[in-house]
Amino acid sequence: RKSFEKFSYLWELDIASEFDKLCEESIVITEHGTKVVDYDKFDEEIRKCDEIQAEVAKIQCAIDIGWLRVNTTPVKRELSLLASNRRELFISHMRCSVTKTISDLYDFIETKAQGLNKIDDEIQQSQDNLMEVMSVIRDVRLKIDSVPELIAPQKRCVQILRRHGVDILDDIVLAAGQNLQDCLEGAPMAWEALEKKTFKKKEDILPMQMMSANVL
Repeated sequence: RKSFEKFSYLWELDIASEFDKLCEESIVITEHGTKVVDYDKFDEEIRKCDEIQAEVAKIQCAIDIGWLRVNTTPVKRELSLLASNRRELFISHMRCSVTKTISDLYDFIETKAQGLNKIDDEIQQSQDNLMEVMSVIRDVRLKIDSVPELIAPQKRCVQILRRHGVDILDDIVLAAGQNLQDCLEGAPMAWEALEKKTFKKKEDILPMQMMSANVL
């Protein structure tokens, strides 16, 4: 009985609440105010699940208590399943988190790049178009420090998952139309290209900004 009581938290604690708590505690704020996930905390929990499964597997399938022989196989199976479900929950969250983060980044890059292209022929038509491009420039500038801080944690997540036998590099990032590996490798260059394009556009509209200010 003592062999199994040490695992009682697996069925006594509410996994949903524990998971929410872990997600909250794993959020780290960088020096530039960027929210990133400390995936090592999930790695630690996955390791615990693996250790539980390994320890449960070592428990004898039949235990003699006096003249009574107890079959522990059903209990072992349930404990292993509980640990496996927890493990899968953590892995699934990590997988979704890294894919969503990279997808959101590429969606931002594509949207802002289109915004800069869209107004090339329209910007001189109205004050609204000038304000539109200034808004795009502002959005990009606000992320200049935060975007580079996003990449490393995602690569760390991929490394942790691979160590646990889960390879997600072929997962498709819909916003980019590429697999995750290509996106992770191309993200720094895609962001740098957007930065350069943004600063070039800022120079291009400077005369119009000054003209607009003189009119006012």
